[in-house]
Amino acid sequence: MTEWQMRPGREGDGAAIGGVQTRSWRAAYAGIMPPAALEAMTPELSARSFERGVAEGVDSLWVATAGEELCGFVRSGPSRAQGAAADVGEVLSLYLDPDHQRKGLGRRLIQRAFEDLAAGGFREASCFVLAGNEAAARFYARVGMSTDGRPHPLSFAGLELPHLRFEGELSELRVPAEPERR
Repeated sequence: MTEWQMRPGREGDGAAIGGVQTRSWRAAYAGIMPPAALEAMTPELSARSFERGVAEGVDSLWVATAGEELCGFVRSGPSRAQGAAADVGEVLSLYLDPDHQRKGLGRRLIQRAFEDLAAGGFREASCFVLAGNEAAARFYARVGMSTDGRPHPLSFAGLELPHLRFEGELSELRVPAEPERR
């Protein structure tokens, strides 16, 4: 079993985060997202975004490592949803390298995001899941989040991609101790 270490993200993590996000997108979204959008997500594009976020210090960013390898990350902060109340936070991104999925790392990272949101004074957590990403929808439902099922378009690479918004009261969300068995 892999032993992961958790630490705050820092300058210089962008390239590794970009690689994880790109590999995760291409594995999880193949057949769901148009190929042009998958090709538009590059490690460099993702790295620039995360390096800016770390430098600005607005959001919480945690990374999980195994030795020198960055295996996954979670970013959380204020909700991006239009009209969201000030006490609604968001899991902005949670991605794992495909080699580290379904081993418990996602549960550790989401727990960290929930703790950070609560410490930041947020009452509720939300996230957006690409429509058709059933594995992610099951994951968020398993921790107690729910969706109204209505699509929310989010833009990427000039495309409007339908997402489902999941949400839940932080005081009621529970991360299971064991992974889902399929």
